[in-house]
Amino acid sequence: MGVPYSGNPGNWPANVTVLSGSDLPSSTTFNTAYEGLADRTAFDFFGRAHPGLNWFPEFKVDQEMGSGAPYFYNGPFAQGSALLAAAWDPNTSRWIALIADNGVSPPTPALFATYGMDLGNAANWWGTGAYGITNPSSGACCADPATSGVYWAAAIAQAGGVYVYRFDGSNWFLEDTTTDATWNYYYSVEIIPFTDGSGNKRLIYFYNGASSTLKYALASSPSAWTTALSPPLATTDGWLLKAGGPSASPLAILMPRASGSSYHYWTSPDGVTWTQQNMPAGINPPAGLVWSPAHALWFCIIQATSSTTYVYTSPDGVTWTDLGNGPLNVTVSDLAVIGNTLVAMLAEGSAVGMGAGASRAVFSIDGGVSWHSTQATLDANNTAGSSAYGSAAYTRPRLAGSGNGLVMYDALRARFSHQCGVPAGHV
Repeated sequence: MGVPYSGNPGNWPANVTVLSGSDLPSSTTFNTAYEGLADRTAFDFFGRAHPGLNWFPEFKVDQEMGSGAPYFYNGPFAQGSALLAAAWDPNTSRWIALIADNGVSPPTPALFATYGMDLGNAANWWGTGAYGITNPSSGACCADPATSGVYWAAAIAQAGGVYVYRFDGSNWFLEDTTTDATWNYYYSVEIIPFTDGSGNKRLIYFYNGASSTLKYALASSPSAWTTALSPPLATTDGWLLKAGGPSASPLAILMPRASGSSYHYWTSPDGVTWTQQNMPAGINPPAGLVWSPAHALWFCIIQATSSTTYVYTSPDGVTWTDLGNGPLNVTVSDLAVIGNTLVAMLAEGSAVGMGAGASRAVFSIDGGVSWHSTQATLDANNTAGSSAYGSAAYTRPRLAGSGNGLVMYDALRARFSHQCGVPAGHV
């Protein structure tokens, strides 16, 4: 029979009763207790390690000397610098980021790399003052798809237009320019690497300014850019330019984050030839788009109203299936994936209880059917629509994924996920 537990070497409560060896519990009692222990263990592991739920502390992009806050890079990026873009380099397994560096006057773009969790292990590589790019208001960056240690950056300048640069490991080269006589705070640029089904490695960039232009170039001919598309639909909310799809049939997709009575987007199997596609009638605008290798599906979050979203999936980027409601009572600003987990970034102030400039992420572990909030937030951002340039650049809350982890960021703050060094199959 059970006897009162005495001695209390493990700090058990005084009224705990333990079983004697001669009176073992029934299988029902044992299995119930074991199930409870297993559930608790799974909960603790999920909370400790899950990349969509648990994040490293928030850190500031700039330096406020003496504040004690962690910084993105303990180097020359002065107070007032802004983060324009972040991307993963699969060749060297590190993150790259494009900064509007306010350490010089006027601010200029700078590119650096970090392994993520060690924020001090970074290399400052690039200043574009020699090429006349000052006061960058928006930008994008990526690793070269063909050569390790080669990087690309595109930045929108105060004077109008976008400048596209290549870094070869020692020097930066101006490879293309799309000029524009005007400038506005919502002008944006995206640049991505893309390898087609025949193994051709290209760079694709899209500039949304007074007019919209998509160009491509082979990585082996980095100065030979060709205009492939000039979409007629402009938007103040940015565009989605993503690559994905099965290895046998890769696809690039360009979507405007805007609404319209007849919503159009474009797909390409090679970055060269683009086909206009139509979302189902009345389904717009898209807020986030990502290819999930684990699900073998494209996921697209539609922002039907300021507080209503829907999740659509597609195996081919053309035929879409409605999964139903996505995250509720929020405005989505970006979408990423790690393993089986979808993570959506929310716009500033859209979540209940969040301040006007604060944002956070939500995640789904069941393929976009149900969504859960994280406790990780970004506390502040620059203001969209500001007439200032450079260090006052606005970056909507975004996510960059590596397959191994995530980074959430806006113009002023960033967080890495705890899984940024763990293979996706382990989550």
